[in-house]
Amino acid sequence: MTLMQQQLTSRSGPDGAIAPGLAGRGAPSAVAPTASAILHVAGRVDQRAFAYIGAACRALDAFDVVQVVVMFANDRHRKLHESLPPGVQVIVVPVGWLALRAVLQKVLTDMRFSAIHLHGLLPCLMSAFLLGESAHRARVFYSPHGSRAVTTWRRLGLVLTRAVMRLTGAASQTPVATVPHEAHWLRRSTGTDTDLLEAAVPDAYFDAIRADAEVDGLIVAAAGSPDDDQAVSRFTRLAVFLASETPPVRFCWVGEVDAPDRARLKAAGVEIVVSNDDVEIARRLASAAIYVQPDTDGGFPIRLASAMAAGCACVAQFSFGHADLIRHGSTGLIAHSPDEFVRYVGYLLENAAQRNSLAKLARDEARRRFRMTEFRDAVVRLYGIAPANTEPLSVNA
Repeated sequence: MTLMQQQLTSRSGPDGAIAPGLAGRGAPSAVAPTASAILHVAGRVDQRAFAYIGAACRALDAFDVVQVVVMFANDRHRKLHESLPPGVQVIVVPVGWLALRAVLQKVLTDMRFSAIHLHGLLPCLMSAFLLGESAHRARVFYSPHGSRAVTTWRRLGLVLTRAVMRLTGAASQTPVATVPHEAHWLRRSTGTDTDLLEAAVPDAYFDAIRADAEVDGLIVAAAGSPDDDQAVSRFTRLAVFLASETPPVRFCWVGEVDAPDRARLKAAGVEIVVSNDDVEIARRLASAAIYVQPDTDGGFPIRLASAMAAGCACVAQFSFGHADLIRHGSTGLIAHSPDEFVRYVGYLLENAAQRNSLAKLARDEARRRFRMTEFRDAVVRLYGIAPANTEPLSVNA
């Protein structure tokens, strides 16, 4: 067995090294070119990029499909890749583009994939040269996930993306967006049709039973990306401003935060809930009268989508991704300034009828757009999974 084959049947340890003993479903080294094998290549994977990667891996886990994920080691987001199904082969690479290139080159040499999905502009740029050099004839997909090519570089990103997509040679190139504004951007940058696959929300959020928000006082819940250093500031400002409300309002932050942000949240009287259990998080959200999204990161806002699925009235700080999910005034409210953010939350606290209307319409919208059943069907079509591979594996196999 080669070193790469050993890596492909193991998961990463806490320090990013390959740790044996966490093998997936069989060794994929013997995969034939005609079998269904999916490779995801990513760099720094945050929560929003992982929303798609994780949902896609869970969607195909019940089928006879080999799945491999190559990504950078990142202590902050370690629990994300640890949450992938055991059957997914995870290769965690030390941070560095040369290290990623070397691992990817070895993977492409040892295996043949039916589909390769590149996540982020730089993985796409690097992989384009390797795919052009290799004998691979897999279908190749590219998703920016709110990368700087979309959010910051804009015009430069258009030029780079056009160039990168042409470098994959004879391989089929299919842009895939996870939010509508990225779909529009990709159509402009690549000049080709773009698939839109909004990530799926776990069933636990749709199944959560709404609690009576008036029994123990109103709760305002929030979650934010640890990569947006202003998210906690916006929420603590909100908690301090509304601290004197009658009846009292409780505030809850769902998710991990670093030590300084934890101290700031505690000082503002905010409860912190750290859990990776979707059932527990869904229960918490279902007890909240209002959910606020204080960050402005790009990509698919999975926490906002989950709150909609749990039936929360939602207020989000403006970003293109948030505006893609929420129709302002119908399925939630979009704030364009810090003052507007506080004002909208205060308005919903005082208007139960409007709050309940937004919550109901948000949950209906989430059921229409973010169910796993529809997402699974779309992923199977996207990657061209053969009918023979789409029968769920027998538990006795």
